[in-house]
Amino acid sequence: MKTQIELLVSAALKELVAEGVFPGERVPRPVIERTRDTRHGDFACNIAMVLAKAARCKPRDLAVKLVAALPASPLVKRIEVAGPGFINFHLTPTAYHQLIAQVLHQGPDFGRSKLGAGKRVQVEFVSANPTGPLHVGHGRGAAYGSVMFQNANLSVRVTDEFMETAEKGGAWNTRWVTDQAGGEPPSYDANELLNRMASCAWHCGDPGVQYDTTINRWHTCPNSGRINASNPCSEYMFLDDTACNLASINLMKFRRSDGGFDAERFRAACRVFFIAQEILVDHASYPTKPIAENSHRFRPIGLGYSNLGSLLMSSGIAYDSETAYGVCGSITALMHGSANLASAARSAPDLAT
Repeated sequence: MKTQIELLVSAALKELVAEGVFPGERVPRPVIERTRDTRHGDFACNIAMVLAKAARCKPRDLAVKLVAALPASPLVKRIEVAGPGFINFHLTPTAYHQLIAQVLHQGPDFGRSKLGAGKRVQVEFVSANPTGPLHVGHGRGAAYGSVMFQNANLSVRVTDEFMETAEKGGAWNTRWVTDQAGGEPPSYDANELLNRMASCAWHCGDPGVQYDTTINRWHTCPNSGRINASNPCSEYMFLDDTACNLASINLMKFRRSDGGFDAERFRAACRVFFIAQEILVDHASYPTKPIAENSHRFRPIGLGYSNLGSLLMSSGIAYDSETAYGVCGSITALMHGSANLASAARSAPDLAT
């Protein structure tokens, strides 16, 4: 079934290439996946989100164009565009009848493939994960497979140079991570690497992408060293061997009965949270001596908010809208300014007015 739907999507892509919607040399193979909820169809494709930048339009708009270009098929009952640009396929009973007939006809040979025939492969046996279902991450992770996607987040750091190379469709030269490797490290198509990252993130949430050049350009303490990594969820970007107190304020607690937002109470809460976090720096315990020393020196504090989506939806504001952007920007500015004012008051009371 996946192959049949892939052929339909590929035909639509060729038609849009012929119409000049996007360049043909940058069209990857469409990925067709089973939907997690059958209410959203039997299969889904994210190709519109992958190609939106090349087409210079919103993913959802491109998805609508792709659906219009899809050839008719007796296997497909209905096609719909969902969310930011997913294309969902609802199959007809005929599609499953054909599949059953194929299974009966091929018998024991059904599902067999000659892919990789004659090639040598390395097989690794990994113990089953007792805390959840076994998945492909365990096989790929091997040594740390039992915690893959549970207690670890995977991120890829990319530079401006890499992004520019991907935009131009050039090759990216990798480097060895050990001196023991021999020969020239391999090169890959930068745009294809970026598409692979996007596809994998769509499937399971990993990898995240961190923009190394921008992160270090915005570094507030560049003379103390570069920023090499983040905490697992990437809220905290700072020096090696440091830790950060993270706190999140529930925005729904500041929604008034008339639907308005209580900005004064929110500012007061930001101030109280900031002071509490500052106090906790000196009363927290740290895993290593360098982390403890740097935490006392730099006193990193991370203040954020949660339930923005709930606040917007309870007010009837579309999540992806200019109004929502304005609300988010205003609340963030209030939080940022209040935290900075509280910081100034702690360090230089005479200047905090």
